[in-house]
Amino acid sequence: MPKSIFQQKADTIVTRIIYGLRFFSYVFYPVIVVFSRVARFAARLFGGASSASSGFISKDELRVLIDISETASDSAATSKQRIRRIFRFADTTVGEVMTPLAEVIGFNETRDMEEAVRRVWSSGFNRLPVFRGNITNVTGVMTLSTWDLLLPDIEQRPVGDFVKPALYLSPRQSLDQVLPLLRSRTDHMAVIVDEFGSAIGILTMEDIFEEVVGPVDSGFDFDSMKGRRISIESVDDDTHLISGRAPISELNDSLKLGLPVGEAHTIAGFLTNRLRRIPQVGDTVVEQTYRYTVVEADARTATRVRAERI
Repeated sequence: MPKSIFQQKADTIVTRIIYGLRFFSYVFYPVIVVFSRVARFAARLFGGASSASSGFISKDELRVLIDISETASDSAATSKQRIRRIFRFADTTVGEVMTPLAEVIGFNETRDMEEAVRRVWSSGFNRLPVFRGNITNVTGVMTLSTWDLLLPDIEQRPVGDFVKPALYLSPRQSLDQVLPLLRSRTDHMAVIVDEFGSAIGILTMEDIFEEVVGPVDSGFDFDSMKGRRISIESVDDDTHLISGRAPISELNDSLKLGLPVGEAHTIAGFLTNRLRRIPQVGDTVVEQTYRYTVVEADARTATRVRAERI
């Protein structure tokens, strides 16, 4: 009850108690210092970690405070979600947020500039991976800005004038590690390759920004682009409809599902590993306190999953 009252009238109450709090902080300061030093000494004595920064709140403690916050406004909920994403940023890998190669629109390097212009206009993206032979052999990135597309002689220009060598990344690299690399490039795009050197996806600055601030559009024809943000629809407190591409780390953080981390990046990958085959509609997997049922699937993967608490 006192906590709820204070949250509702914080501005009024704090001005009345601030001087009392300051007075008692001075009075009890010597006691606090003594107990703090005793605690640090005991920690060193028994092999624990002692740090001069132990008086500050830790990342895990702040996460708990965010979770138990009772503020229910939409703006506060959005801020809490962004803070959670910031905490998760350093632990998120490239493979969790990249666009899979199956969803990538590429451009064959043997085609001419007229085809390149058509592909950019039709796709709504002004950056396209350029491949040689097949889409898994990406050699560069072609960038055509709106100003480039308006050039009168654009279709007579060589394709190579607009292509730069690709930046290759591993799906295991962390986002905070690759962010400076993407920022240093004018195309802000990287090609993700597996252990054999074959492309498995692409990563853009927008993909990274979305991990913190939410959906970000790229390209120029926003209305024609199909949104690819991860979908999590809560039917009730115990049932959720989840996109097959939802990262396991995000699900664990947002819904507290307790899925194993490391064996797969997405919920669809988790189901594929457990079933040892491509998931089909109706397939069910039980993990800890949840039952996961495939409700939509195509020939390659599960596209929509229902998670139910059991």
